[in-house]
Amino acid sequence: GARAFLGPQLLGDWAKFLSWLFIFQLAAKARTGPYVAVQAASAAVFAALLVGLLPRYGLEGAVLAHAARYGLLLLACVVFHLMRNEK
Repeated sequence: GARAFLGPQLLGDWAKFLSWLFIFQLAAKARTGPYVAVQAASAAVFAALLVGLLPRYGLEGAVLAHAARYGLLLLACVVFHLMRNEK
């Protein structure tokens, strides 16, 4: 049932919330180009994940793609932030 979807959905939602903390800094600093680029890249990754996961896992693949998308986005944001602060 729906219980199988809850874990990956919540994980993806938390990663989304945490990544927004980093991404909205771009909007706040009026860096619209990088903001739009990050959003477009995130959407492209999500589409690719859906193409790969939906045929194999069905509806569960959409939830897994959501979790993977925002997990990767959060990881990229943290790495970028750490690299930027080392300079």
